[in-house]
Amino acid sequence: MFSGVALTLGQPFAIGDWIVLSDGTEGRVIENNWRSISLITGAHNVVVLPNSVLAKVGLTNLSRPDESHQITLSIRIAASHEPERVEELMRVALQDCNAIIKDPPPVVALKGIDAIAIETELQFRVASPAERTAARNAVIACVHRHCREQGFYLAMPPQPLPLNLA
Repeated sequence: MFSGVALTLGQPFAIGDWIVLSDGTEGRVIENNWRSISLITGAHNVVVLPNSVLAKVGLTNLSRPDESHQITLSIRIAASHEPERVEELMRVALQDCNAIIKDPPPVVALKGIDAIAIETELQFRVASPAERTAARNAVIACVHRHCREQGFYLAMPPQPLPLNLA
């Protein structure tokens, strides 16, 4: 009962907020009372959490200060391309994607280079956590289309070097 009162007074979330617990449980709050909260998950299951349990775990509210949510996506492009052109290609692909928020603008970071690849990290926002999967899919489709149209090649994933134990 004390946990319920503490959570009510602290107001770390409200009905309708998306929350993630430190154990990975994620969902939208659909009910909150002195005993427990109920979440509806992305798989459309209802999870009921007693307030005594909730008071003991870390909680991240994805709906505050607003529901927009950042996604990070790594893309590896063949190292035979110029880094500046890779960055520009990724920027254009993100601008052409209608599934993401344009303000603040998406970011393209060149994270590294080796003999095989230029590794990029795309950072973009969606209006709500519920839109993450659709937006990620749309960005991947845009990047793929732009790479194909411009003659850019994706790089193989990093491979461990073989060890010579002889």
